[in-house]
Amino acid sequence: DGYLWVGTQEGLARFDGDRCTTFSRRNVPVITSNDVHTVRVAKNGVLWIGTAGGLLKYKDGRFEVVHTGSDSASTDNVWDIAEDHDGALWVGTSNGLIRIANGEPVRFDKDNGLPSQLVWSLLVDHDGSLIVGTGSGVCRIEGDLCKALGAGSAGARTVVNVMLRGRAGRLWFGTDLGLARLDRGTWRLFT
Repeated sequence: DGYLWVGTQEGLARFDGDRCTTFSRRNVPVITSNDVHTVRVAKNGVLWIGTAGGLLKYKDGRFEVVHTGSDSASTDNVWDIAEDHDGALWVGTSNGLIRIANGEPVRFDKDNGLPSQLVWSLLVDHDGSLIVGTGSGVCRIEGDLCKALGAGSAGARTVVNVMLRGRAGRLWFGTDLGLARLDRGTWRLFT
């Protein structure tokens, strides 16, 4: 839509090049929390907003709460959002990982192999698979299971806040221990 959207602790800010408009609980009652952690634009133009109070979508000038299958929207503190190659939405929360396809949420948790219920970061890899950074390591979604990535101690038991794939094909991670890299299945920590 040509705007710059930014998540802040005081709401969702929209910058048009001259002015900034902030959407918050004060002026948009459907917004569940002013603490916006992540903002993503889907291929279909829908703006997805992850907050400390759950998941929102913005489409055609209207905000809407998106129920993720939990008992209460406030249980889903949303940290990251990704859209896979098939158009499914993946939502990383403090209470597990949620896949929303065709409007139906499916929750992934420790029973599916997540190393931690706390999902900080998501990365749709070049092959279309989803890599999940948690409060206790990294895994890749394979079907309905999450399989641990790499060997060695750097990737296990570490908080993974952010991920990206570099030009040389290596996976890089910002963790609570410092910068880490996964190359050919082996972890290396740079501190």
